[in-house]
Amino acid sequence: MITEWLEILSTLITQNMWVAPLLVLLAGGLTSLTPCSLSSVPLVIGYVGGPGNNDTKRAFRISLTFAAGSAVTFTILGTVASLVGKLMGTSSSWWYLLLGVLMVLMAMQTWEIYNFIPSTYLMARNTRRGYIGAFIAGILGGCFHPLVQHLY
Repeated sequence: MITEWLEILSTLITQNMWVAPLLVLLAGGLTSLTPCSLSSVPLVIGYVGGPGNNDTKRAFRISLTFAAGSAVTFTILGTVASLVGKLMGTSSSWWYLLLGVLMVLMAMQTWEIYNFIPSTYLMARNTRRGYIGAFIAGILGGCFHPLVQHLY
């Protein structure tokens, strides 16, 4: 059943190139409703909101800037993952050993045995405010989002 859907989508995209961006937008919207993505909501609220911030238009623009920073990070990480995936298919077994070590380190981070990446420390060190600060916070939030989602 899923194979049939993928074949239909593939022919639809090859026949009409404008369908691909719309499907990506729809998939991104659906992905933003998953529990993994919802773990970043307190980060955005904590940065954008605050005492005395009643300007909703400015808060919306800062939220968009924060999201743009995260989008830049996810684009870069996705491109790197794609390139590494191509390398792994054509290389030797040492990539599997490297990934095994990486998985053990991530498990240690998740179980709080050892904290390799203290993300709250880096977020607190971002002293920039306004749009530049929101963009930097979005980049940092995007970098550490995979770690943060496992803590919830």
